[in-house]
Amino acid sequence: MKWENIYEFSFSHPVVMVIDMQNDFCHQGGVYYRNNPQTFNVSGIKKMIPTLVHFIGQLRRKKIPVVFCKYLLDDQARDAGIYLRARPFLRKEGLRKNTWGGDIIDELEPLKNDFIVEKSRYSAFYNTNLEVVLRSLKAETLFFTGIATNLCVESSLRDAFFRDYQCVLVEDCCKAWNEEYHLAAVRNVIHGLFGMVVASSDLLASIAQEL
Repeated sequence: MKWENIYEFSFSHPVVMVIDMQNDFCHQGGVYYRNNPQTFNVSGIKKMIPTLVHFIGQLRRKKIPVVFCKYLLDDQARDAGIYLRARPFLRKEGLRKNTWGGDIIDELEPLKNDFIVEKSRYSAFYNTNLEVVLRSLKAETLFFTGIATNLCVESSLRDAFFRDYQCVLVEDCCKAWNEEYHLAAVRNVIHGLFGMVVASSDLLASIAQEL
């Protein structure tokens, strides 16, 4: 799908942001699907994964850094906040550090040169070391991928925009559990001027010319 972007920019000092591609979110054995398979249907996510794997692989060949962000819950604070009240199954299990469910899916296993940022809110910038990582990489442009487009991806992208990064939503490398929510988030990015929306194939073609 082609998206009509309001503005364009050069892809200077890019970094790939991979948001929340964890087993508990993406896998049929994960806590989300097991507790509510109708609401948290992972079929769309599974179809998106090969595209994301290819995209990351191509950018690694260009030596573009990859940052994986993981949503992890703290057992000591599991009863706090609206999020946990809305997802009571998470009080017992799910998204815990050093568990299969909290790990990145096998298809996207981080490499030794990749970066991993652990977070406890939708935005990858909130109370994390992400800005330190990005400064060390001299990042200017962030390519956003992962799930869910309308939740943690959009929240992280907006926070990046507020910090003056050039933001690119790689539309076919993102997904929500509901396609309507995914498309709404894409439109928010475009019409809110938060960033540019592109297909991975178009972005890879542009990078081949510029980098």
